[in-house]
Amino acid sequence: MFLRICIFLQTLLLVACSSSEKVGEKKPIQIQFVSPSKSNLPVFSEYVGQTFGKSDVQIPARVDGVIEHVHYKEGDPVTKGQLLYTIDPVEYQTKVDEADGELEKAKSELVNAQEDLKRIKPLADMNAVSKRDLDEAIAKEKNCTPSQLALAWVIAQEDFIFPIPGTKRVKYVEENVKAVDVKLSEHDLEQIEDVFPKNAAVGSRYTEAGMKTVNL
Repeated sequence: MFLRICIFLQTLLLVACSSSEKVGEKKPIQIQFVSPSKSNLPVFSEYVGQTFGKSDVQIPARVDGVIEHVHYKEGDPVTKGQLLYTIDPVEYQTKVDEADGELEKAKSELVNAQEDLKRIKPLADMNAVSKRDLDEAIAKEKNCTPSQLALAWVIAQEDFIFPIPGTKRVKYVEENVKAVDVKLSEHDLEQIEDVFPKNAAVGSRYTEAGMKTVNL
């Protein structure tokens, strides 16, 4: 029994010595270092802000349409007359074509009216047609109504003469106002005076009995 105890103690002593030797071992320390150097470093600053142009100019569009291309970059300087946008021309080309069609139609109607006037004028001189037919032919040539032709004739007489047509309907007022757009040449005035000479209609507006009804 004693022998076993001695062997056990000897074994513990050997293990203790072996552990103490391992604990005492020291490894070299790894040190990281950087060599300093001298140089100029840029300094950056960040700010939050908003910039504005010297003058804010609004450029309203004169026409509506679909923009096909933008010919400038935002912030670029532009000059007067510079092309900024290209708008889809289909819509406006259609309108131009329609206007050209209306123009050709108006030209055709003018030619027809002139031919009618040439045909009716000799007949009116022979009293083969009424003066009213000739009057309407002249008005058709001028692209106006007979009433507009009459008002235009009055306006063309003297600068101090102003016609005062009477009507109760708005459409006739608008029609009468457009008489100022009817331009009559010297030849036109001669034709009209041939139909209705200046002294063809003179006298009071009402008969003597009629003047009494209006208290005059």
